Amino acid sequence: MPNPTQPLPRIRKSVKFLKDRLPDRTSILERKWARPFAAWLSHQGLWHFNRRSVARGVSLGLFFGLLLPVGQILLVAVTAIGARANIPAAVGATFITNPLTYPPIYFGATQAGRWVLGEGPTSAEAAGSPDGGRLMALLDWIGTVGPALGVGLALFAMTGAAVGYLAVHVAWRLAVLRRRRRRV
Repeated sequence: MPNPTQPLPRIRKSVKFLKDRLPDRTSILERKWARPFAAWLSHQGLWHFNRRSVARGVSLGLFFGLLLPVGQILLVAVTAIGARANIPAAVGATFITNPLTYPPIYFGATQAGRWVLGEGPTSAEAAGSPDGGRLMALLDWIGTVGPALGVGLALFAMTGAAVGYLAVHVAWRLAVLRRRRRRV
């Protein structure tokens, strides 16, 4: 078991690896597409890794990553500018949903949505249409699962954002305490 007073070398190496590969503010502002947005993108808090901006970024990234299946990155980047959140943290947190995590997240969100809405399990009739039409079967399935999935994703997004925000603050505080103990 590792000693809690010593830093975790793998985590430090991972953070350094990410910082080395993430674009910095100046390299992004030099790009042609970013020139019209230079006034907004030049704010220090959007790129600097501090407790508050990273916590806001992770929270926004988890919220939009869990809530929306597409267009998450652009929407979270624009929202991060307005919220003065760390853009790399916000964009990185959206990757909570990826091809490997979509099925369990969407299944869990559907189940949670059904529980919140007071619905029981869906019937087998939603799987197929009597006339054999695939479009009608798809529309029936969306009508059956859609409300529960929407409620579940909203619930997951709000919970994930709150937990992510608090987790960053707690982890940051523990890291600061660990560094202080090591100095003494």
